[in-house]
Amino acid sequence: AAEKRQVELVIKVQPDLPGPEADPDAVERVLFNLLDNALRHTPRGGTITLRADQQEHEIRVSVRDTGEGIPEEKIPHLWERFYKADESRRRDSSGTGLGLAIVKRLIDAHGGEVSVDSKLGGGSTFSFTLPRAAGS
Repeated sequence: AAEKRQVELVIKVQPDLPGPEADPDAVERVLFNLLDNALRHTPRGGTITLRADQQEHEIRVSVRDTGEGIPEEKIPHLWERFYKADESRRRDSSGTGLGLAIVKRLIDAHGGEVSVDSKLGGGSTFSFTLPRAAGS
């Protein structure tokens, strides 16, 4: 999908990264939703960076895009069901407004945390943490 949209996808995963204590299908859904959002909000020629590393006793994953960013007043509402940021700013207006609500619920259910750092005109970084699997 990134190639089709002419967006560079960069993957930076810590070597020998231990696994998280999480349902693999849930993690896949979270990553799909975050990457899909990043693709929809990153213009042709932009970059999406997926990063994963260990921090203390947890795994931290982030998806950074070089898209338009999110107005500060919209950020607290991003995790609400059916919430969509200003439609006129979106490159691709498809979507139901459920993706980020699903991300938050899945990560919360696994004892992790989600966050977003965004600056209007400066892209966005969506991050989540999950506990590291026992014995890893």
